[in-house]
Amino acid sequence: MEARASRPPSFVPAGPFVTGPTVGFESCGSYQSIALAIAASTGSSQAPLGAEARVHRESQRMNAISLTWQPEGAFHHVGFVVASISKTVQAFASMLQADWDEQIFHDSNQGVRVTFLKSRRAGDPLWELVEPAGEQSPVHSFAAKGGGLHHVCYVVDDLEQVLAAARSLGALVTRQPMPAVAFGGRRIAWIYTKNRLLIEYLER
Repeated sequence: MEARASRPPSFVPAGPFVTGPTVGFESCGSYQSIALAIAASTGSSQAPLGAEARVHRESQRMNAISLTWQPEGAFHHVGFVVASISKTVQAFASMLQADWDEQIFHDSNQGVRVTFLKSRRAGDPLWELVEPAGEQSPVHSFAAKGGGLHHVCYVVDDLEQVLAAARSLGALVTRQPMPAVAFGGRRIAWIYTKNRLLIEYLER
């Protein structure tokens, strides 16, 4: 089927951790070809910290929101891509009536830096701000175009079981289980559904 010229660009993942502007399914190939694009990712580097700075940072992170907060249900957080965490986090905190712990995690496996905001309203999920960690980050192009809503995350008991169920419903696993820095090494995995929803699963 040919794409209609009047149809606006859709936002579909361009990496396992990114949603980027591109044309809709009809003109960008099969569902599987999009999945191959989602699965492509690169890491990034960051200058190493001195020993004293590392100890100080680790002591601060013991009480980080992402390590201590637990959802009342399974809905853990909403991910939002920004060009700069430091330049936007205060505005997000004010608008969302949320608290920020000033902890920014660099995840070289995913090529991003992330931070979390905790709502002052009981029952709300966390908000995750996602910043590209360099020009090779899979979220760089999306952030450069303004960023925006990116993914939702749910806590699950068994990643392998959830991924198998997702496959049976036609979803594509775009990132196999791997440890996540922001969650103290707890495993995460990513899927992309047929209705173009990017979901992160976090193992309990």
